[in-house]
Amino acid sequence: MGTWKNVEARNRANRERYARNRDKERARSHRYYLKHRKEIAQRVKERRLKDLEKYRALSLHYYYEHKTEQRESHRRYRIAHPGTYHAERRRMKQRKHDFILQHLGDKCSRCGFSDKRILEIAHINVDPLRSKSGKRKTLTSMSYAAIQKLLPTLTLLCPNCHALSHLDENGRIQNHLTLFVKD
Repeated sequence: MGTWKNVEARNRANRERYARNRDKERARSHRYYLKHRKEIAQRVKERRLKDLEKYRALSLHYYYEHKTEQRESHRRYRIAHPGTYHAERRRMKQRKHDFILQHLGDKCSRCGFSDKRILEIAHINVDPLRSKSGKRKTLTSMSYAAIQKLLPTLTLLCPNCHALSHLDENGRIQNHLTLFVKD
C-alpha cells in the first residue's frame, strides 16, 4: 500500500486521463454528428412520430376499455388521501386566483378597497363560466389559457360592491349580473 502522497498523485493522474478521454470522445461524437446531422434528425423524427402514434393508440384504446376502472381508481385515491387531494386543489385554486389578481390589479374597481384577502372576482354583464351544457365551470378546472381569454370579462370587487352589483334599482336581486365599473 502506497503512501498518502502516492495515492493522491495516482488519483489526480486518473482524473486527468479520464478528462482527456472524455474530451476526445466528445469531439469524436460531435464530428460524427456534424457529418450525419440530417440522417440523425430524420431518424429521431421518425422514431418520435412512431412512438407518439403508438402511445396515442394504446392510451385511447386502454382508456376506453378501462374507463370505469380508472374512474373507480381515482375515486378510491381521493377517498384514501383526502388531505393530499384537497390540498392540491386548494393550492391550484390559489395560484389561479393570484394569476387573476396579478392581471386585474389589487383593489375594488368601484370603491377602491384594497384588501386582497376579501376581493372577489366578478363578471361584467355575462357569465362566461357557464358552459353550453348549462353547467358552471370552476376556476380549478380551467386552464391558464382559458382564464387569460376571460380576463376582459372579469373585474375585482369588494363583497359590498359585488352584492350591490346584483341588485336592481328597486333593491331586488337580479337574475343577470350587471356591473357599473368606474372608468
